[in-house]
Order: sequence, then C-alpha cells, then structure tokens
Amino acid sequence: MKAKASKIVAGALGAQMVLSLANLLIGLMLIRWSTNEDYGRYILAYTALLLASAAPQALLSGPQAVIGGKLEGDERRQLVGRTYQQMRKGLIVLCSASLGLVCALGLLKIISPQDALLVAAVIVTSGFSVIREHLRLTLFLYKSSVKVLRADLWFAGLSACMSGIAVWLFPGNAAFWVVSGFALAAALSARDAYRSLEKIAGWYFDPTFNAVARLLPIGRWALLGSTVNWSFAQGFYYVMVFALDVTAVAAVAATRMLLTPVNLLASSLVPMFLPIAAGWLNELGIARLFKRLSGVSVLLVSLSLSYCVVLWLTKDWIFDVVLNKNFESQNQLLILWSAYFCVRMVRPFH
Repeated sequence: MKAKASKIVAGALGAQMVLSLANLLIGLMLIRWSTNEDYGRYILAYTALLLASAAPQALLSGPQAVIGGKLEGDERRQLVGRTYQQMRKGLIVLCSASLGLVCALGLLKIISPQDALLVAAVIVTSGFSVIREHLRLTLFLYKSSVKVLRADLWFAGLSACMSGIAVWLFPGNAAFWVVSGFALAAALSARDAYRSLEKIAGWYFDPTFNAVARLLPIGRWALLGSTVNWSFAQGFYYVMVFALDVTAVAAVAATRMLLTPVNLLASSLVPMFLPIAAGWLNELGIARLFKRLSGVSVLLVSLSLSYCVVLWLTKDWIFDVVLNKNFESQNQLLILWSAYFCVRMVRPFH
C-alpha cells in the first residue's frame, strides 16, 4: 500500500512540476513582452478559469474520489462512467447558454467587443478544462499517475507553445489568444486521458444510474467551501480591478507568479490525496492517518520554505533581468505571498 501511494505521489508531483514550469513560462512571456494591461486582463481570465475548474471538481470529482476509492470493478466503472457522462451533458448546456448571453451583451454594446471575445474564450476553455481536470483525477483514482503525467505534458507543451506564438504575434492583445490556446490544449489533453481510461478500465455508461445524485450529499458542501476559498484566494483580483485598475492586478499577480510552484503544489494536494487518504483511513484508522498526513505536511512546508529563501536571495536579479520589470512594494508582496502559500500548504492535511 505504501509503495503504491509513493508511486502515485511521485507521479503527481512530476505532473505538477510540468504544470508549474508551463505556468511560469507563460506568465514570464506575458510580463516581458506584452503590456501590463494585457497581462492584467489575462490574470482576470485565468482567475475565472480557476473557479470554473474548482467548482465541478469540488462538486463531483472530489466526492467521486472518496466514494470510488471504496468501490471495485463494475461498481467503480459505473460511478466513473455516469459521472463523466452527466458532467459532460451539463457542461454543454451551461456553456451554450453562457455563450448566448455573452453574444447578446456584445450586440447590445453592454460590454466591448474585445471583452466579449475574451469572456467567450474563457467560457469555451472552462468547458474543456473541467473535463480535463475531471479525467486526470479519475486516472489518479485508478492509480495511473504516469498517464496523468502524459496528459499534462500534452497540455503544458501546447499551452506554452501557443502562448509564445500569441505573445509574438499580438504583444498588446495576447490574452484572448492565450486563453484560446488553453482551450485547444485542454481538449487534446482530455482526449488523451479519456483514451487512457478506456484502456485501463473501460467505460461503462448505465443510463439508469444517477451518479450525480449519489455524489451531491458530499459535493454540495465541498462546492460551498471551494467557492468561499476561491473568493478569498482569487476573487480579490476583481475587487482590485474595480477599486484600482488592471495594472495593479498585474503588479500583484506578477509577484505571486514567482510562487507558482508552491501554489500549484498546494492546490493539487487535496484532490490527489483524497483517494490515498481514503485507503489509509480504512487501513490505519483516524489517529494514525492524522499522524501520517501531519508528517507529509511538515515535509512539504520545509520544501516550500527552502524555495522561498532561494527566491528572496535572488529577487533583485529576477525582477531586473528575468521579469524586466519592477513594481511598487514588490519586496513586501513577495514576503506576504511566501507566508500565505506556506500556511496554505498545511491546511489541506488537517
């Protein structure tokens, strides 16, 4: 059991390293070669994508990991297949309705054509991203971390390449093209994950089984918590853009970007450890489970603190040479973001 868990964790950490590198690269390209306004608009779009991915993950993917981790064979395949099928149908309806609303707002000139295009790109990308995240978490349920890594390599590689092309061709208006590139990358990555699951377990779609109804008792509370967490961790960007301007968003986000490896590691730990912790709970009991998870959190916080120290020692070179920009109160922002993410690293395990 320990060997399998270690293999899952190692594969998941490898996948997160790939995603961290891609996210850093995309942010760096936008900061260096696009305008602060364009980077700020990208951050607002990316923040919306995070909410769109986190909500279904909390509502369905997380509960599926908890319940599915206790099932075997056809029972698990039935749960996984119908959850995916019902999620996909719901996304088609929701995204279609949202696109219709955005088109209406654009035609009525309530929002600018530029903003309408960006919002439409966010909606389409959200649909593909939700499917991609759900399928990769389902692969974790089947302990196929290598397959997750392969799907993430598809996503990270395509996203970075298309973002680089977008920044090169549209240096002052790259946000729309970068987000559109995410949509294509997420679609191809989801397709790869779907095929991997088909080979590993096979799809079983039972139209008489309502998987969503089984997951909702757990998922509705998780959804509430996820929404509150997003409001606290990401929603402030929208407060900033109304209270200040989009360039202030760019300054805060650029400093936060330097903590991307710690951020993505923390945000991925909860869904990754749900199926593992469910197995440990049955094997060890609640007291020993808490002790084991506490040890994991201490290790990860130590690694995070080491990264923050190195980042602080090299901050002048990073801002002057790598980012090619300096922001107001950047040292204070760097300290606060480091403290926030180190504390956040502990929270998922307690």
